[in-house]
Amino acid sequence: MSVNRVLLTGRLTADPDLKVAGESKTVICSMRLAIQRRRTNGTDHGAIYVDVTAFERQAQNCAKYLRKGSRVAIDGRLEHSEWTTEDGHKRAKHEIVAQEVEFLDTPPSATPTPENQPADSPDAATPDEQPETAPADLAAVAS
Repeated sequence: MSVNRVLLTGRLTADPDLKVAGESKTVICSMRLAIQRRRTNGTDHGAIYVDVTAFERQAQNCAKYLRKGSRVAIDGRLEHSEWTTEDGHKRAKHEIVAQEVEFLDTPPSATPTPENQPADSPDAATPDEQPETAPADLAAVAS
């Protein structure tokens, strides 16, 4: 049995790029994720950069709600592509095809709740207030 599953968390390096491709009008969202490497003995080893592609409704939600710097968790599979450029050079790359994208940041339009705001904050909601919640599809976007 072979398994091809990748789980990543990181931040987007740029705003997502949404496109419609082909005769089938497939909706595609391309993103680049920066994944911070672990520090060892206080040394910062920089980040690893990974290309991520999402499709259809998930792609639309990523383009709508994510921006450069957004924290996300990606559950997907590793794909490898090879092609030849117009000038005859061979190219290849690995990318992650997202099966699920979870938005880890609080959406900017959501009202702060006691769970995501310090209790001593002047804007913290009191227990009898009903904070406005973000749409359910913001917490986890499944394909």
